[in-house]
Amino acid sequence: MNFKDLLERGVVEKFTPDAEKIQTLQERALKDLASARTLGGGDPEWVYVISYEAMLRAGKCLLLARGYRPRGRDIPKAIITAMAAVGGEPLKALVNLMDLMRRRRAQALDEMNRPIPRYEGEQALEHAEKFVTHALRLARKSHTQLTLFR
Repeated sequence: MNFKDLLERGVVEKFTPDAEKIQTLQERALKDLASARTLGGGDPEWVYVISYEAMLRAGKCLLLARGYRPRGRDIPKAIITAMAAVGGEPLKALVNLMDLMRRRRAQALDEMNRPIPRYEGEQALEHAEKFVTHALRLARKSHTQLTLFR
């Protein structure tokens, strides 16, 4: 699948890149990672949730940098679908994990009787660090006005 397919399916729409908005998303994704690291093992559920949010923001940053934005009622799902299509091989496995994290996060927030164990929080942070690093690197290649943070 490519951007043309995503456009036809209504997953994304063309968008004029806004360097300030893209920069803000990039900064927020990095702040989310820092927050998740700070929490560490203290609260694995929030480490998990914040790690997922960092991935989501980095994915959206990459889409916007390439001139597209997610569409539809389920924006997180649209971002994940688009990232699976255009993120390339290095992101493919991480995007699959991100989709699992999306579902697990919803369960953790909606069903308080299913807590996230420490090891899942730690794994989520590990996956998020890899995903965010790669997605932001691709975003900076696509949109040269982005400031290099890493």
